Amino acid sequence: MMLDSGNILRLGGLGVGGEEPFEGANLAGADLRSARLVRAHLKHANLDGACLDSADLTGAFLWEASLCNTSLVGACLALSTLYGADATRADLSDCDLNGANLVEAHLQQAKLSGADLSDALLWDADLRDAQLNGALLLDADLCRACLRGADLRGADLTGAVLIGSELAGALYDERTQWPNGFNPMGRQLILRTTL
Repeated sequence: MMLDSGNILRLGGLGVGGEEPFEGANLAGADLRSARLVRAHLKHANLDGACLDSADLTGAFLWEASLCNTSLVGACLALSTLYGADATRADLSDCDLNGANLVEAHLQQAKLSGADLSDALLWDADLRDAQLNGALLLDADLCRACLRGADLRGADLTGAVLIGSELAGALYDERTQWPNGFNPMGRQLILRTTL
């Protein structure tokens, strides 16, 4: 059965695991709050505008899934694969993305305030104008990532790899923690002090 928002109106608290029949599913606008989707197979799924607040998507496979304007506040996406996923303007505030694969992910204008992106792979990810204030990016690999205009105030990038990343216009403050040896001066970053 092909799943779509027409036959899934409210799935809060849903519990599934393994490779469920969600590949290519149209779940746009679906209410999946607190759903248990551990290791769910959501390749090419359309989750645009869906609500996945507090959902457990640990180890989920979201390869090239569409998550535009999706709410994932407080969701767990640890060790998940979001390769090439489009999460433009998604709300991932306080989300656990520890060890997630976000290679080539589209996260323009995404809200990642307070998110844990420790050990995440963000090669070539597009984080233009993303809100990463207070985010943990410990040992994250941001090689060639675009962070133009991103808000990095209070973010912890200790041990992060920033080789080839674009940081022009990104905001930072005195609380922002940088990798050893990284000097934000002369990199077109904007210092905004916290009042």
